[in-house]
Amino acid sequence: MSILHGTLLLLTLDQFIFQLSDSQFQFFYRLQTPSRSYVLRKKPPGELLPGAHKVDREYRVQRALFSAGFPVPQPLLHCTDNDVIGTEFYIMEHIKGRIFRDPRLPEVTAAERTALYVAAVEVLAKLHSLSLTSLKLEGYGKGPGYCRRQVSTWTKQYNAAAHRDIPDMNGLSDWLMKNLPADDNEVTLVHGDFRLENMIFHPTEARVIAVLDWELSTTGQPIADLAYFLMPLYWPTGFNIINTLGSLKGIEGIPSVEDVVSIYCRCRGISSGLPGLNFYLALSVFKMAGIAQVCVLESCILEAKFEVKSMCAKHRLCICVQAKAREGGLWNLFLPSVSGLSQLDYAFIAEETGRCLFAPEVFNCQAPDTGNMEVLHMFGSEEQKRTWLQPLLKGEIRSCFCMTEPDVASSDATNMECTLHRDGESYVINGKKWWSSGAGNPQLIKKKNLNVFRHGQHSMILVPMDTVGVTLVRPLTVFGQDDAIHGGHFEIHFNNVRVPSHRIFLLLGEGRGFEIAQGRLGPGRLHHCMRAVGLAELALELLCQRAASRGTFGKKLYQHVSKRRLRAECRLLIEQTRLLTLHAAHCLDTQGSRAARKQIAMIKVAAARMVCKVTDCAIQVYGGAGVSGDFPLAQMYSYARTLRIADGPDEVHLSSIAVLELRDQLRKAQAKL
Repeated sequence: MSILHGTLLLLTLDQFIFQLSDSQFQFFYRLQTPSRSYVLRKKPPGELLPGAHKVDREYRVQRALFSAGFPVPQPLLHCTDNDVIGTEFYIMEHIKGRIFRDPRLPEVTAAERTALYVAAVEVLAKLHSLSLTSLKLEGYGKGPGYCRRQVSTWTKQYNAAAHRDIPDMNGLSDWLMKNLPADDNEVTLVHGDFRLENMIFHPTEARVIAVLDWELSTTGQPIADLAYFLMPLYWPTGFNIINTLGSLKGIEGIPSVEDVVSIYCRCRGISSGLPGLNFYLALSVFKMAGIAQVCVLESCILEAKFEVKSMCAKHRLCICVQAKAREGGLWNLFLPSVSGLSQLDYAFIAEETGRCLFAPEVFNCQAPDTGNMEVLHMFGSEEQKRTWLQPLLKGEIRSCFCMTEPDVASSDATNMECTLHRDGESYVINGKKWWSSGAGNPQLIKKKNLNVFRHGQHSMILVPMDTVGVTLVRPLTVFGQDDAIHGGHFEIHFNNVRVPSHRIFLLLGEGRGFEIAQGRLGPGRLHHCMRAVGLAELALELLCQRAASRGTFGKKLYQHVSKRRLRAECRLLIEQTRLLTLHAAHCLDTQGSRAARKQIAMIKVAAARMVCKVTDCAIQVYGGAGVSGDFPLAQMYSYARTLRIADGPDEVHLSSIAVLELRDQLRKAQAKL
């Protein structure tokens, strides 16, 4: 032990430590000294799902198997002291050989393919022939009743990791529990994840020199291991999620199911008839799906932790800048009654903040909080203003606006299925919402059993996020990335959420949600358009910088006629949109939201199209760099393209413009008569 500790001390000072390049395993690292190589297997940091990454069990079973002469890497040291490297780990010898990631074995001949599979089956049979007593593994696992435990375990693991409900998985779980084998008493050591990828083969011979990854090992029914190994032989031709999960049907040299079963039974000295094999195959598929869910969840957790660290740093910086903005009186500039600025005044400020995606937050002018503050200012009671508006204006709390639903086309508000009904002294809310940006309060809910005109069936109610039944299901991504500076676009489920019927929660009154929403969306849409102009200016600025610094075919990019036209077209689009935006802001100031509906609808369509076009032109000039993360254009484009859907899609606004234009033309014609 002291020698091993001395080796570890040496390793921490002058060794190279790197993740294994020849293995698919996470948290396996090779430790290289001048004379020897080792492998370190560590437990991931942070909270893990129950039973996951039990490195102490792996160390114990490998030590027992190595002592019995079974091919596993020699385990050398198990360390439970988290202070050494931050988490529990063990060290084993590093074995050099071949690891085949693709079970189809495309890199070898058909004859060797057969030999490698035979060797794998033989080593599995050898494992199942070992006596638990001779291995001194009595009490390792729970023995009889393995199948029931496995169904229960993987159902729990799947439910703990799944981010959405999959009816087929629920059905398979129920079927497995109802069709458990009558005889489930045979007990051997089982690997739990026996497949070709978890073996190291001799560099030149068709011989297994090490079986790896004993994380899921236990004691129980050995046929479950065999079925898991056979699973790819049953998958239809062409089924290929990734290389390690491809179908093996029809590949020359790979033994048939019958051949594998025959070899296995002969090596174990048992009858070739394996009753209940279909059950074990179904269990294997269910288990694989559960493993996939766990791996995806853990990957998301690790990625989220990295993102959280980055976001925390940005948040701390933002708080510092916010303090300076508040001290300078540059706070809540969007709200005329607070800032003293008109919408036309604010248009020029919003254009500047549009050049930086997190700039609005510095001045407490970020969506969706601005719209929610406007709602509370215009329609909230004095008590609601004290409880919700004042903390929002001070930047002490945040809010979200839940309107869009995943199961219906929400561009038509009358489609909404989320329901609210009165039950005694409470309102009860049930339904699903998504694209709920931020984290907080106002929700647009469809009323239930209210026989009024079609736009009078909505109510707006304030729901604290810690209310029982409110579930943040998942953050949504835009083009695969989290573009929400303000804390994520969430899918939120409301399951029998009870909110007191007190006036502090219900806004304005029952059935008046659509009226409130129209008042909210007017300024909010205009603010989006103002920021879009600023974003387009930045995109054009970046375009010109690139065109002046890069050359092709003997010229600078800006000298090519096609690029000249791009710059000119972009300038035209920006100037036209800016003027139309300022006109809409003037109409909102002088005539109010209702009278300015057409102008706001026009600018919402025009600004979204314009910023999308200008950003796309800039990306084209940057080439591959434009869609990379090295420049902000890809993130800018995701925002620009989303703007054509957010706060009402183009088609809805175009329809409104057409109706309002016809109305105005008819009024003009009537006035002339």
